[in-house]
Amino acid sequence: MKFFKVLSLFIIGLILTSCGVHKEVNQNSDQNEKIVSRSAVEEKESFYVDVSKDEKSGYPYMNSDHCMRTICKDGDSLYVAEDKGWSGSALYRCDGNKKKVIYKSKYGRIRYLNAQNGWIVFPLLERKGKNRQIKASTIVRLRSDGSDVKKFDVKVEDLWLYDNRIYYSWFTKWGGSDIESMDINGKDNKTIVEKDRGIYFYVINDKIYMIYNKDTSCESDNTCDLYEMNLDGSDQKQIAEFKAYEDSVCLQGNSIYYIKPNDNGEKEYLYQFKCDEKSERRLTNTEVSKYFFCDNYIYYEMLDYDGIKRLNLTDGQKKWITKEIVVDEFDIILDQKIFFLCSDGILPYIDCDTGKERKVILK
Repeated sequence: MKFFKVLSLFIIGLILTSCGVHKEVNQNSDQNEKIVSRSAVEEKESFYVDVSKDEKSGYPYMNSDHCMRTICKDGDSLYVAEDKGWSGSALYRCDGNKKKVIYKSKYGRIRYLNAQNGWIVFPLLERKGKNRQIKASTIVRLRSDGSDVKKFDVKVEDLWLYDNRIYYSWFTKWGGSDIESMDINGKDNKTIVEKDRGIYFYVINDKIYMIYNKDTSCESDNTCDLYEMNLDGSDQKQIAEFKAYEDSVCLQGNSIYYIKPNDNGEKEYLYQFKCDEKSERRLTNTEVSKYFFCDNYIYYEMLDYDGIKRLNLTDGQKKWITKEIVVDEFDIILDQKIFFLCSDGILPYIDCDTGKERKVILK
C-alpha cells in the first residue's frame, strides 16, 4: 500500500511539472501574479537589450505605444511637438528657460519624434488638396536649430533615427510593411526586411528587433514572432514566439514585456517573459492601457482606474504616482518627470517623487 501511495504521488508530480504552475491571486488586488507558464512563449534564441545606454538612438526610450512619441531629448535640449489636431503642429526646442519654435505645419501632425547628434527627424501627416481632405505622409528632417529642412515622400507606420540613418516601415491598414532605411539626406535607400503587413520594430544597440504578426485580421489569435537582426538585415534570428498585441511589446534586459488578453479574452493585463528562466508571469491584476520604462521601474496607465502606478521590477512593489484623472495620455518619462501631451503651448508633467502636477509654459 505504501508503495502505491508513493507511486501515485510521483505520477501526480510528473503531471504538474509537465503542465506548468499556476498560482491564483485575489482578482481585486494589484499584487504580482506569479504565473509560470512553460508553453505560453516559445524561446528560440537569447538576447539582451539596454536602451538607456544607447547614445546612437534618436529615441532611446522604451514604451508600449508607437502612435505618440511627441517628446524627446538630445543632449540638454528638450524637443516637444504640440498637436492641435488638423489645425496644425509646432515643434519647440527648450534649453532651460529658453524656448523656441523650430518648425511649424499649418495642417500637419507630428509623430515619432527623434533627435540625435543635432538632427531632428519625424513623420508628418498632412491634409492636402481641396478642402484639406486628402491625407499625405512625409518624413521631415531638419537641424536642431530649425535650419536645413528637407522632406521625403514616405508614408510611414514607424520610424527611428539611429546613428545618422533613418529606419522606417511603410504604412498599411494592417500595420507596417517592409523595413527600409536611408541616410540623413534621403539617399542610399536600402530594403532590410520584406513583409506585407504586421510589422513593429525597434532599432537598439546596433540591432533591429522586429515584432511580426502575420495574421492581422479580426480573427487573429495575436501570435507574434520576435526577430533580431543586424542593421542591414543580415543574420536574422527568431528570438521567440508568443501571443500579444504587437504594438504593446517592449524589450528590457533579457525580458519581453507585452499586453494581451487573459485566457477568456475579457481582460488585458501586462505580462513579462523572462528568457533566462523561460517563464511568463502576469505583472498586474488591473487592465493596462499603456506603460513606460524608466530606470528599474514600469509606469503604467490602467483601463479600470484613473491615475498612474509605478512597478518596481526588483521587488515587485507597486506605488500610486497619482490618483487624479489623467485627461491626456502621458507621453514620456524624463528626469523623474511624467510628461503629457503638449496643448496650447502648455506642457504638463507630474513629479514622480511627489505626485504633484506642474507645467512648462512654452509660448
